[in-house]
Amino acid sequence: MKTALLCRYGGIGDCLLNTSVANVLKKRGYEVDYVVGNPTFNISELFDNLDCFNNVFPARRIMGMFEEFIEDTNGNWISSNIIKSTYDLPLDLKHSIENNSMYPNIAGQRLEWRWFAYQNSNMQNWYDLSLGWAKIDPTTVPPEDKVPIYRIKEDELEWAKSVLPEGSPILGVQAQASSLVRTWYRADEFPQTLIENFDGCVVAFYRGTSWFVRKGNSITKIDFPEGKNRVRHSAALISLFDAFIAVDSGMAHIAEAVGTKSVVIYLTVPAWTRSQYYKLTYPIEPDESVWCHPCFDLNRYCWRIEKDVENDLSDREKKLLELKNQGMNIEQIAKQLDTNPEGIFKENSALHARVDALKCKQPYCSANIKNERILNKVKEALNE
Repeated sequence: MKTALLCRYGGIGDCLLNTSVANVLKKRGYEVDYVVGNPTFNISELFDNLDCFNNVFPARRIMGMFEEFIEDTNGNWISSNIIKSTYDLPLDLKHSIENNSMYPNIAGQRLEWRWFAYQNSNMQNWYDLSLGWAKIDPTTVPPEDKVPIYRIKEDELEWAKSVLPEGSPILGVQAQASSLVRTWYRADEFPQTLIENFDGCVVAFYRGTSWFVRKGNSITKIDFPEGKNRVRHSAALISLFDAFIAVDSGMAHIAEAVGTKSVVIYLTVPAWTRSQYYKLTYPIEPDESVWCHPCFDLNRYCWRIEKDVENDLSDREKKLLELKNQGMNIEQIAKQLDTNPEGIFKENSALHARVDALKCKQPYCSANIKNERILNKVKEALNE
C-alpha cells in the first residue's frame, strides 16, 4: 500500500481540515500518518481515534527553527524532515493557509500592501486549497468529502450528558478566537438574549477558560474531568447543542464535524473560504458599511484600531516612538526630550502599556455584528 505523511503545526481548525485530505487519500489507496502540533496543548489527542489516520504523531517546534520535531518510541525528538523520505507522498501543509501565495510578502508595509501576500490563500476555499497541495484535483472530490471529520468517544458523550441540565432547546455560545480580530466582543450578553427569546432553553457559554450553564436565572460552572483533554470534552458538549453560536475558530469546524447546526461569525475572511461545503453552518459577515472587510489579517489586533491609536498619540509620544525607530540610544533620546534615561525608560514603559490597552478596542467588523442578526440566524437554524 502507498503511504502518505501529512504535517501541520497550528490551531484546531488548521489541523482539523486535514482530516478531509487524509480521508480522500485513504479512499485513493494511501495509508496516512499525521504529524500535528500546537504551541499551547497536545492537539494530537483530537485525532487519535480517527479511521482516516494510521498513526498520529505529536510534534514540537524548537525555538528559532522552522520545522517540527517528532517524539520517537524512545522519547527522543527527531526532525520530521528525516522521516519524510520514508513515505511515498510526504506533504508539508504548515504553510498551506498562511503563506501560500503567488505574491511575495512585502516587508515593512502595512495591510494596504500586505494583503497581496495573503489573497491567494484567503480567496480560495481552504479544503480546495489543501487538496491541491496534496496533488489532488479538488474538482474530482465530491462536496461531502470537503468537510472535517471528528469522533466523540463514548465516555466523553456520557460526561457531556451528565453536566447539561434538561431543557429545550440547548444552545451554545463560544465567541472567543485566538486573535482579537476574529473575536465577537458582545458574547457575554448573548445568553440573556437567548433566555429571553427561547422559553425553557438551556444556554451553555464559554467564558475565559471554562464553560458555564444557564437555565432561567441559575448559572453553574461546568467542571472538566480531572486530567482529561478539555477540547475533546468541549466537543462533546457541542455535539449535544441544538444550535451553536461561534466565531471563525476551531470549535466552529468541530460543530460541523459532530453534526451540530452553528451560526458562525466571520470577521476577517469571506465565509465561503472556510464553510463553502458545510451543510450545518449559517454564516454571518459584516455588512457593506465595513469597507475593510475582508482584511485577511491574522494578527492579534485590528489594523484600523492600531492606526487610530497611533493617530491619537500626543506629539511627545509620537516623538519618542520616532526616535526609538531611528535606532537612537536612550541617552540620546533623553537629551532630545529634555529628561534623563530613567525618565525615558518610564515613559516608554507607560506608553507601550497604554498603546497595548487601547489596541484591545473592539474592531469595526465585530461592532457591526448585532444581537438581532445572530438571533434571527439561530431561529433560522432551529426551524430548518
